[in-house]
Amino acid sequence: MKRLSTLLLTATAVFAFNMPVANAMDKSTELKLVQLCEAAKSNSLIRLQTKLKKYRLTYKDIAQGLVCNGHDVVTFSKLHDATDTASMIVKNQS
Repeated sequence: MKRLSTLLLTATAVFAFNMPVANAMDKSTELKLVQLCEAAKSNSLIRLQTKLKKYRLTYKDIAQGLVCNGHDVVTFSKLHDATDTASMIVKNQS
């Protein structure tokens, strides 16, 4: 059940960011997604893993559903020279 709600949370975030006019999103959900993007951008594997555990997500969840500033999380990380976190997400997404 927790896994399903987590996937729904991720899917909701993807659809909300991809719509031309984004509907209002729950502030706590938005904060969690922003924190995940910031952790991926930080190039700190510990910070990213901590956030994933805190929100009960996996690398696969974020690789398939998280969008940061219009980019998938791996591309977003690479754009911010966070190659360690990008590599870890790619390595563990299967």
